[in-house]
Amino acid sequence: MHLRYILLALLMALVWGSNFSVMKVGLEDTYPLVFSALRSLVLFPLLFFIPKPKTSWKNIFLIGFLIGTVKLPLMLLAIQWGVPAGLSSVLSQTQVFFTILLAVLFYKEHPKLNNWIGMLIAFGGIGCIAIQIGGETSYVGLIPILMAAFSWAIANILTQHTKKGVDMLQLTVWFNIVPPLPLMVMAGFVHGWEEVYLNILGFSWKTIATILYSGFFAGLLGYTIWGTLLKKYPATIVAPFSLLVPVSALSFAYIFLHEKPTYLSLLGALFVILGLILNQLRFKKKDLDTAGN
Repeated sequence: MHLRYILLALLMALVWGSNFSVMKVGLEDTYPLVFSALRSLVLFPLLFFIPKPKTSWKNIFLIGFLIGTVKLPLMLLAIQWGVPAGLSSVLSQTQVFFTILLAVLFYKEHPKLNNWIGMLIAFGGIGCIAIQIGGETSYVGLIPILMAAFSWAIANILTQHTKKGVDMLQLTVWFNIVPPLPLMVMAGFVHGWEEVYLNILGFSWKTIATILYSGFFAGLLGYTIWGTLLKKYPATIVAPFSLLVPVSALSFAYIFLHEKPTYLSLLGALFVILGLILNQLRFKKKDLDTAGN
């Protein structure tokens, strides 16, 4: 990857990683389903200024449904069934494996040996981070979290293979029209409509600020960068960068929430970084040559 795209990938990891700390603060005063619905809803005003992307409504709704409506409820179900929230965020990164598998099976991408070795090292780092989180884990709860990761992987492949020339900012804004209604309906059934209504009326400035940050930075900026990278490079090169998200999340939790990382989690972070470096090395010269044309 060209240096500027590597920097964009690092920015994406920082934004998504910081969002875990932001959401933890925001969820002190509201429910996850409500928070997630409003995170997409705050982007609605942009529809008046940003035109519809040059792709079918089917693609827009499928990507929005998979990312915003399927992935999150399945992660919440996993937590309800006994998977710790922190471990869920780490296990969701199995989407990297699923994304690469789908790319190999359906689009004939061929990872090189250094890509596989790099990904194995990075996954080893994720394992170190997961172990230090601890907690009682329900094996039944692993099923929905893996399904959530798989839905994210399908969305990645759909995004990567949308029509050439599709603007990712436009796509990100427009696929966010999908999640709010089904998520609010689910919230109403789970918590009760009156409870949801009163909860929203009681929002503090802190809750509103976290929703805005999560919507415009983690949602709009993060997914625009992610989609841009998927359109520019093979999934086997881009997907492993999401393994930096738990590393970034640990860093922000330490800085802002005073959650001290263990030596094992720091070792895991080092493995992730080394694995990503190895994953990139073989393609460096090719990407530089391509960028220069």
